[in-house]
Amino acid sequence: MLEGGRGKSRPLTPDLPAPTSRLVPPATLSQAERAEWKKHVAHFHAMGVESSVDAGLVEGLVRMLCRARAADKVIASSGMTTISAKGNEVKRPEVSVSRDSWQAYERIAASFGLSPAARAKLGGSGSPRERAGDVPAALRDAKRR
Repeated sequence: MLEGGRGKSRPLTPDLPAPTSRLVPPATLSQAERAEWKKHVAHFHAMGVESSVDAGLVEGLVRMLCRARAADKVIASSGMTTISAKGNEVKRPEVSVSRDSWQAYERIAASFGLSPAARAKLGGSGSPRERAGDVPAALRDAKRR
């Protein structure tokens, strides 16, 4: 039975290890998405966070990146506005697609530690953390002098 309720936290569940099998790209990826898949998976492998259970997240990550870049390419060549059927100047649909895709990419990328802030939340910069015993004796004993 789960405990918890108003003002109470649910009990913590033990961390389960993620499967360590390699990520395999889906056959439905475009050439650009496949190239980004390879870059991102190589990075995840180097960070030690590659797991086959994350295939769906990585697929979304590379799709959002490629979708944002495609929308940005249209915006760069055609501008941020277009003329509607009624003759009014309106925002191009690609502007919203770009913004939404970059925001989705950023959210998914943060779960893999792909920004400095996300890396800090996930466990730091990769350098070992200092412990009390790591402080030089001269600094530790400064109060005693």
